[in-house]
Amino acid sequence: MLRYLRRLFLRHLVNYKLLLLCSLVVVGFFYFLNSDSVHGKHQVWDIINTTANKCIVSCPRNQFSFYIKSGEGIKSFPIICFNNKEYVSAKLKNAHRGLNGLFINGKTKAVIGTRYFDTYNEDYSLIRYLKRTLPDETVVIFASHDEMTSNLRQDCRNWLRKYGSNLIDKANFRDNFIMIGQRGLKSGNAIEFLKSNKRNFAGAIEKSGCFDMPMGPIQPVPSVVTEILTGGKILHGESIANCGMENVCPDDSFSVHLYTGKENLDYPKICADERLLMAKGLNHAGRGMNIVVYDPQARKVKYVANFDTYKEDSTDFEIFLEELPTSFIIMVVVWDDAAIKLGQNARQLLNDYGSSMIQNLKFRDVWYFIGQKKIEGFSTFEQISYAKPDSGWPSSLQLFACVPFKMQGTKVRPDPMAYRNDQRREFCTKYEGYVDFCDIGHIDDIIKPVSLVYSNFKGHKIFSTPIVIIPGINHNAVVNTFQTIIMQCGLNPKMVLVCWDEKFQEYSELAELFGFQNRSLTSSTKYTDVMMKAIDMAWNVFPDSDHIIFIEEELLLSPDFLFFMAQSMPILEQDSSLLAISAWNYNGYEATSENSSLLYRVEDFPSLGFMLKKEVYKKYMQGKLDACCNKRIWDGWHIQNISDGEVIIPDVSRVYRQPFLTATNDEDYVKTLFHQPRTTNLEQKVKLFNVNSLGKNEYEMAILKLLRDSEPLTDAFFLECLKNSVTQTRFQFPKQRQYYSVYYAQENAADFTVLTILTKCFGLSIHDKRKPNGLHKGLLRFTHQGYQLSFVGQYSSYFYLKPMSVTVITREALTKPPT
Repeated sequence: MLRYLRRLFLRHLVNYKLLLLCSLVVVGFFYFLNSDSVHGKHQVWDIINTTANKCIVSCPRNQFSFYIKSGEGIKSFPIICFNNKEYVSAKLKNAHRGLNGLFINGKTKAVIGTRYFDTYNEDYSLIRYLKRTLPDETVVIFASHDEMTSNLRQDCRNWLRKYGSNLIDKANFRDNFIMIGQRGLKSGNAIEFLKSNKRNFAGAIEKSGCFDMPMGPIQPVPSVVTEILTGGKILHGESIANCGMENVCPDDSFSVHLYTGKENLDYPKICADERLLMAKGLNHAGRGMNIVVYDPQARKVKYVANFDTYKEDSTDFEIFLEELPTSFIIMVVVWDDAAIKLGQNARQLLNDYGSSMIQNLKFRDVWYFIGQKKIEGFSTFEQISYAKPDSGWPSSLQLFACVPFKMQGTKVRPDPMAYRNDQRREFCTKYEGYVDFCDIGHIDDIIKPVSLVYSNFKGHKIFSTPIVIIPGINHNAVVNTFQTIIMQCGLNPKMVLVCWDEKFQEYSELAELFGFQNRSLTSSTKYTDVMMKAIDMAWNVFPDSDHIIFIEEELLLSPDFLFFMAQSMPILEQDSSLLAISAWNYNGYEATSENSSLLYRVEDFPSLGFMLKKEVYKKYMQGKLDACCNKRIWDGWHIQNISDGEVIIPDVSRVYRQPFLTATNDEDYVKTLFHQPRTTNLEQKVKLFNVNSLGKNEYEMAILKLLRDSEPLTDAFFLECLKNSVTQTRFQFPKQRQYYSVYYAQENAADFTVLTILTKCFGLSIHDKRKPNGLHKGLLRFTHQGYQLSFVGQYSSYFYLKPMSVTVITREALTKPPT
């Protein structure tokens, strides 16, 4: 059967050659049906190395030739040729950064012109050109150069899709892109190529070929022109006398009431010239920009419109503002959201109408404004209310006003402009638990350093001295520390370094809000380990600094912290026996700390907030921190080979440590230190009066004079206090002297039993298992009731100054029964 069919077939076609010929005819027919000329398709090919003029391209009849080369880097410019003629190139001096375009009338086939759009900076001019300028069926040819995507928003990409593009959505930073499209062409039908950036810039794209006009099926492209109501189209709501105000407006003005609505439920309202013009269901009032335009010459409302700049780009709004006559007055109320697609050009145009706040309008903020084109200065009718940090609804606004026909602007903003701290809002949205810092009443507060108010300290070395913050786990305490540091007069935030445990990434972002430097430290389970790592890190970051200030966790700095350090710095530099300046006094309780100008030399290592010498770190601490400094500072750091090293401390502390809780064996000691009421200086500027007497030799002379001028106190002075077990008794001092001394007995140099009993009368508790803090050669000093008290132990090097007539206070004398 098969053989029969074969013979029959060959018989009719004579031979195989005829069969082949018929086959070719059939293939050719189907190729013709699918050819470019029938369906408007195109031909594209790559360019190979050639010395010929690349603009010259041969195409079939009724097709149009092109040659396109994108830019490459910043020095190799794009080229666009059409129908064998060069229209864009470096030679023609019309190629620029962004998108370079050639535009052709799709009906007449004539070239409309060339234009470039710097979409690295902005895209509103390209949106407007694609949307409102080019007529239907316009053919566009684009070639990129340098960078084109930095400000190429989705709205603009969507408009390029309406010219047939599909790849534009995939274009990224410094990619290269070429395209031939046509207005109304279905997305994906354009001739387009995209080359991704693999290094600094993408390589060049170079193509030539032929295409038809039209390039394919063309659909009408709606411009989405907002309806502007005017004349009889404006619906008038209820008549409201004076728009709700008690008094009639002057003859040269008209009444206005603006209301921004509440959330997205209560609609906005605009009343002008005693008529309600925008409200729910009236004149399209709704989301976005609600606008009423008043003609002051005709004394009537001219236009009413709503521009939904949440959904659509602001091109229509911009054109509307541009075309209004100079004298017209605009009233604007934002409802729900108007910021998402409100372009920079629209904001600038509103600036020209007198707005001083429109630049700050963000998602879900509400705003009202009354302005007049070409007003000189700022409008006095404007207010903004910011959305809550979690994009919650802002507080509503309303205005009742008599608006003059000729508005007078003010050269300065009529009220301090509401400031929106977007970086802080973003932080607060991301991290929970920052109670005060993220409170809606403070979230937009400006974070900036305080200017220097002490002219004689301008250029002082203290302002180039690094400050290193070592935060703990209490995030609210960290904020408090940062805030009291940024408030230091003359502070340079760049000299502040935050060293944070890598588990707490949020501290890095918090530091950036304040303008501080920050470094992460490898994770640790103990704060002492974090502190040791931070000390090493500090000298690595600031190797040339002679001093560094260290701030431990949970501290609040006094207003004069830096001023205190600045005044103390010279003696620290001059005296080699001084290790540091400490801002905290162990004994600075309410009853034992009164003189903000007084300083002491003590044998304790500095605590909590202190300025450390570089030479001390290099010689005694570098590489030895684990041996000397692996405890909390109040437990005592013990640096070997420093026999006479001392520290300067204030009588009144310059840092306050928040109450500290611990579950260790030191709980009682820690409570004694941090839970009793303490004194911290609160004055802005306190002059220290004994700085020059703090040198090693000078201090010895000052102490000798102090003790010789002191009135000794006997055991009888303390008996009533001890008998009644009353602390902080209001003492009746025996004579009106400025200085008083107490000489007490010791069994050995480490015996402070009597001192512990005596100081309880002043509310100064000494732990029975610890050496007293604040000693200098066995001498303890503090202030009380305006007097300076010096307690001298029997083993102190100053005990010889005890007058012969004065009896040493012993434990027996203090505990003997009354007679």
